[in-house]
Amino acid sequence: MTATGRRLPTGAGRALCQAALGALLCLVMTGCSSTSAPAKVSPLPRIQATVFLSPLWRSSADAPAAHDGLQPAVLADRLIVAGASGQVTAFARDSGKVLWKRDIGHRIGGGPGAGADRRILLGTRDGHVLALDSRNGKPLWITALSSEVLSVPQVAEGRVIVQTADSTVTCLDLYNGKRLWEQDSLHPVLALRGAPTPRIAGGIVYTGFANGRARAWQLDSGQPLWDSTVALATGTSELERMVDIHAQPQLDSERVYMVSYQGKAAAMDRATGQLLWSRDASSYQHMALDADHLYISDTSGTLQALDLETGAPVWRQEAFKGRGLTTPALAGRYLVAGDALGFVHVFTRADGRPVGRRRADRSAIRSQPRVVNGKVYVQADDGDMIALRLLAPG
Repeated sequence: MTATGRRLPTGAGRALCQAALGALLCLVMTGCSSTSAPAKVSPLPRIQATVFLSPLWRSSADAPAAHDGLQPAVLADRLIVAGASGQVTAFARDSGKVLWKRDIGHRIGGGPGAGADRRILLGTRDGHVLALDSRNGKPLWITALSSEVLSVPQVAEGRVIVQTADSTVTCLDLYNGKRLWEQDSLHPVLALRGAPTPRIAGGIVYTGFANGRARAWQLDSGQPLWDSTVALATGTSELERMVDIHAQPQLDSERVYMVSYQGKAAAMDRATGQLLWSRDASSYQHMALDADHLYISDTSGTLQALDLETGAPVWRQEAFKGRGLTTPALAGRYLVAGDALGFVHVFTRADGRPVGRRRADRSAIRSQPRVVNGKVYVQADDGDMIALRLLAPG
């Protein structure tokens, strides 16, 4: 099988360029693209380090990641890592030893997503979803979809939910790839390149769209539950009117949270979609959530925390503008984020102070770090997988 699409450049030069341009501001309109003016990259601030990142291992997948639709899948004893060129690699979590490698013959756009019964799900740039056996990389099934897949397939209750770049959400059977239902949404003329990653909880699928709307469906049947507006398009040009919801929704017991590009961060009632609060915000990154705060890395590189009840700003960390901070990951009392210059940063959750950092790689880190039992796993653009131990007081 032949992959489609072009190979993206990698390396430190591209990392710095992408930090300035904004990692996903490759805007597409019927195949054409445009970019914003370069932003100034902030120098690293001096910090009083109280948290340290100690190297554990480094291993190479020999396959560049190249974009943030790819992220490691963390299983009980291994990490599954995909490269944009089509190679999938399994690493032992404790040592970084390569357990297996497989070239799937397609350029990979999204994943891996981890499913039940040792299944790994991947989306491709030529519009397919395929399942692999996580034990050995053996292909299990492949299904063609309506458009390229640039987000992570989600798995729950024996089903796979995939959102494609044309704003179509498709539900497949986890065990054979059979199409079970499909829902589409109006797609604007101009949109960010990519697609949101849906969220599944309590038998319901939640996701946002490039037109600034959010929707929910029953997982088992595809029955629509609600359709709400997160951000309204304003302005005179198509560029000014872009309000893409690119980030994966976050959920607590009562609310669903979404953020749009050039639009709003918003909380909605999970059951009805009723808007509870909204705040001006612009982000294409995923968000992080704890019991009190919603954490957002915005398009300028500002990291901020919003109060869950009201949406009011709790703190803003502006010392990293232009560095392309990733989605932060929760790590005890801290947040961990990578950047487009290969650094990993540690911030306090209470006030956003930077309290630790380490340069993990010479190429960009675009996907959210994975934190498990005090270990931080990051995937770099050059294909390296790096494991660090978080050493914090107390």
